[in-house]
Amino acid sequence: AWVSVFLPTNTGQWSELILMFLGRAAFLFVLALCYDLVDTEYDLRHGLNTLVGKLGYDRSFCLIYTGLVFASLCAAANFWLGILNLPAVLALIFSLVFSAWWLYFLMQKTAWAAWQKVLIDGLMVLQCALVVLSQAG
Repeated sequence: AWVSVFLPTNTGQWSELILMFLGRAAFLFVLALCYDLVDTEYDLRHGLNTLVGKLGYDRSFCLIYTGLVFASLCAAANFWLGILNLPAVLALIFSLVFSAWWLYFLMQKTAWAAWQKVLIDGLMVLQCALVVLSQAG
């Protein structure tokens, strides 16, 4: 989150971007939780204690959805503060709503195990593409 929000700006702008940073961090945390869901069986076999292992599937998805709602609220607040324009915030919120659906759908597709992490990572690319496209023309 630091690299994608703070690094491209000068330090004088960082205080203005704290909600953007928090929203991005929440989105990345959600993706990390999903990586852990994909690895649940491996972690159990090797005695690894993870947050997902402690929470279980349903409570992990509750945390995932909470993170996505928080990221959406951060995006909306950035619009309200004049940091993001309407097309950008709508693109972000659409990507977060799509992520909620996609992650649940993807976790059901155990036959796609070899591709699940790549398809989770694809959500970062999708979000970036939607925001960039929202600013075109």
